[in-house]
Amino acid sequence: YKKPFSLQTDCSIKAIGGHLYQLLENGEKAAITFISRTLKPHEKQYTTTEQECLAIIHCLQKVRHIILGNHVYIQTDHQALTFLKTCRLLTPRLTRWILALQEYNHTI
Repeated sequence: YKKPFSLQTDCSIKAIGGHLYQLLENGEKAAITFISRTLKPHEKQYTTTEQECLAIIHCLQKVRHIILGNHVYIQTDHQALTFLKTCRLLTPRLTRWILALQEYNHTI
């Protein structure tokens, strides 16, 4: 893989998912893999921000063997996630996930 990776993630009230791809010279997306799973009962109680962050963490863990050592652009439709690194009042869960994100060379 010679081009930067992009990971697009999303969540719903029942599931999380995403797909990893690279952009080709002609602007088309070259899909590498698709990831999805249903939310566990306790995860359905998470806030929207926590569910969206869970989607990112889960997808990154599934494609870790592909992207580790490379830059990955993470795309989400939840604007609040772009401010996670600068927010001072975070839940312990979000704090753990932010620490897990530090393993990856990424831009949200």
